[in-house]
Amino acid sequence: MKMKKFATKFSAVALIALALTSCKKTPNEAPEADTDFQSSVEASAATMIVTDIDMMVALASERSYMFFYSTFNATNSNTCTVIRDTTNKVNTLVFNNARGADGVVRNGTVTISYTACSTGTATGAGQVYIRNPNHMSQVTFNNFSVGKFFVDNYSSIVVKNTTQAGYTRSITPLSWSISGTLKLADTTTNGTNHNIDITWVGSYAKTLTNSTSNTIHPSTTLPLNWITGQPGIQTTTLLTSNNSINPSGKNGIVKYTGKSTGITTGGVAYEFNIENTNPLYRDFGCSPDYYISPEQHPINKGKVTFKTGTKAVRTLYFADQQDVVAYCDNSGIVYINGISYNVDFVK
Repeated sequence: MKMKKFATKFSAVALIALALTSCKKTPNEAPEADTDFQSSVEASAATMIVTDIDMMVALASERSYMFFYSTFNATNSNTCTVIRDTTNKVNTLVFNNARGADGVVRNGTVTISYTACSTGTATGAGQVYIRNPNHMSQVTFNNFSVGKFFVDNYSSIVVKNTTQAGYTRSITPLSWSISGTLKLADTTTNGTNHNIDITWVGSYAKTLTNSTSNTIHPSTTLPLNWITGQPGIQTTTLLTSNNSINPSGKNGIVKYTGKSTGITTGGVAYEFNIENTNPLYRDFGCSPDYYISPEQHPINKGKVTFKTGTKAVRTLYFADQQDVVAYCDNSGIVYINGISYNVDFVK
């Protein structure tokens, strides 16, 4: 009997000891820091290419000379050719490894069809121009590349003029919507395979903030003047020609709002939300490398909420930390868990 009681007591002690051992905590280990800002740079690059395509539509619609994309210090064989078929209402841009005045090399074909307007009817006489209400252009690509990115042939972008018909030119700024799907392959990593690295699926609203100016938008019967003064030659990092929040600037100033989703390298899903109160700006009076690439006009102001995978939400600034001062450069700030990282949104 005593032996049985002893065995029972021993078993109880052993169980308690086992429980205490299993509950023993391991030393605290610091979590690995979240320093992934490359995904936000990739998503920003996709947005910049979308705005670039939108400007191709704008210039092809208004005139045959593509001054943003015209070859710059290039040989005769490296050309940008614009074929304007007014009968079938199609503009075709053919790039032959052409280095544009924005410093970017483009190759391949961009086709812009404006056969139908945004109301679903055949394009009327005035609606052929992007400056007029109800204009709509549908953009497709054939073996087209811009910089280091190859644009998949299944990409498609639609640009619509959303300005109210009958608007007063001197009061109401011109506006557009940009929507669709863009699929990009980074040729520096994929070589000739063109496996998709980045996708953009979204809808942005664009406003030419100073189109109420006579110099920018002189008449509904005349082309828009995106560049009317000298682009900003920089003596400091601040703009010297005009500011992104100045509606009377000498050159065109556009702002973008909206959101997009997609994937970045590795197939990680993202959400890219432009804050309505801090829209993205492109100032065509801003040229960071004026003497080398006089028509490079980056997004240089704005705030984005960025979500990648299951990681903490990031905040992207394309200006200073308070998004007040618009610098004429490609730099920005990415905030992750309260820590700031300086980035270059063009590289």
